[in-house]
Amino acid sequence: MYLIEKAKTEILLALKAALNKTYTPTFDDLESPKDGKMGDVAFPCFRLAKGMGRNPAEVASEYAAKILPRDLVREARAVGPYINFFMNIDAVAADSNKQISLLKSKYGENHGTKRTVMFEYSGLNTHKPSHVGHLRNQLFGASVVRLMRSQGIKVIAADFVNDLGLHVAQWLWCYKTYHFGEKPPKTELGKWMSGIYTEAVKKYEEMGTAKEAVMDVLKKLQHGDKETMKLWKETRKWSLKEFDAFHEELGAKFDTFYAESDFVEKRMKIVEKLLDKKIAIQSEGAIIVNLEDVGLGIFVILRTDGTALYSTTDLALAIQKFEDYKIDASYVATDARQKQHFASVFEILKRLGYKKEMIHVAYEFVTLPEGAMSSRKGTVILYEDFRNELISVARAETKSRHLDWSEKNINKVAHAIAFGAMKFEILKQDPDKVITFDIKSAMSFDGFSGPYLQYTAARINGIVKKTKAPKKGTKSALVRDENERELIWELAKYPEVARLAALELKPSIIAHYLFKIAKLFAAFYESVPVSTSSDGERALHLSVLSDLKTVLENGLALLGIEVVKEM
Repeated sequence: MYLIEKAKTEILLALKAALNKTYTPTFDDLESPKDGKMGDVAFPCFRLAKGMGRNPAEVASEYAAKILPRDLVREARAVGPYINFFMNIDAVAADSNKQISLLKSKYGENHGTKRTVMFEYSGLNTHKPSHVGHLRNQLFGASVVRLMRSQGIKVIAADFVNDLGLHVAQWLWCYKTYHFGEKPPKTELGKWMSGIYTEAVKKYEEMGTAKEAVMDVLKKLQHGDKETMKLWKETRKWSLKEFDAFHEELGAKFDTFYAESDFVEKRMKIVEKLLDKKIAIQSEGAIIVNLEDVGLGIFVILRTDGTALYSTTDLALAIQKFEDYKIDASYVATDARQKQHFASVFEILKRLGYKKEMIHVAYEFVTLPEGAMSSRKGTVILYEDFRNELISVARAETKSRHLDWSEKNINKVAHAIAFGAMKFEILKQDPDKVITFDIKSAMSFDGFSGPYLQYTAARINGIVKKTKAPKKGTKSALVRDENERELIWELAKYPEVARLAALELKPSIIAHYLFKIAKLFAAFYESVPVSTSSDGERALHLSVLSDLKTVLENGLALLGIEVVKEM
């Protein structure tokens, strides 16, 4: 049991003894006070007072007086309508330090959950460029997988590639018509493929004959035309090669891989089944499912020319996952614009009698200060260009700070800072918030940013390294500094924070927590002379800094952010 759980259990026992069956409090009743100086844990008395027909503040005052100190609880005090608990911080510090020192990189993990799930993310389209807009899915998905695994959930990370849609037919038509025989460049492959795709879309929309020609390519693709498939296979490899490099750089790792091309026959069987059960009907030459009765409109599963849509594939894919793996639930992470699409997919499967747990995890899109991006219009910022710009900024900043460093060391640290900035700027936002990625803000060394946290970790490492260790056997002094007291309690809360982030699928909870403890460290270090304190005080301070370093590293690891020893 983590110390935070032990402390809250003690608080609940104290409350139950004081309330004497008037009300039975639970963990869900306990809150964190908005101001840490007003207490460590708060119990709101609103519900209790309502049941008694009394004023909450009066009830809080009456029952706080009945609560006696315990091992970890130093005092209970009425603060308005709340009973606020102040912890015995010296006991907390000793207990917490033992746990963190023992568990190290595993501090914050839980292994009581017996659940296996599949989490699908990434979802890139072959023959299209990897751009800034794709970053959120990669980074969010990879972080959520780490969060869930840290809480004992067995996660099968899955990638699904759309390699057979209309966009592929457009690209192939344009390549064959205007670029046939061209070989992909050894560098900037994504930029080259992006140029052809943008050209294809423009011609498709402007040329009267292009649409018919593209649809002919799509039919040949979906019916396995030998010549078309040969070109498709070769050009598909180019995209997959770029995807592998993209995923590796961002730390997105997968246990299984699906592609739309795997479901050509399976999705047609789904269509037949839907028609047989009269769930789907023909309408003006197309095959549709009418979901207007549940507010989801008309769902098209086959076009009038008989070609399938990605919606048809999603039906087959959802079923295939449960056939391939013994999973309790299937998660799919996509941007929020596909909410209705997946609600429709799940509703159709429900009508087929398929009662599996399927969850769509939605997030909002990423834009830049210049405005929204579109690969169709060619207005995207390619990932390669964006990454290189971040590294360039990080390199210039690192070099200005360390004129004596070697080029190799500068490049290594700059790479870590650039990716730390990229990942944190994406993950610090709640999934339901649109992200406007600002490079200046993301690269800040003194704001709510990845480099600030990396710098904090490096700074702590330097302080510990330079501070003279106390004599062996020195007993730690009592906690006196208020900032240090608050920091100790926050470090004890980390397992609870990690659990909540995994439960709510929100890496942003980890990001905000890490920023909070980094600010507490800055305030603590400003007020406490660590290196010149007495042996007993130094023993305490160094143990707190060691614990802080471990928690920072563990939290940053969940976000996929590298810690550097010096910045």
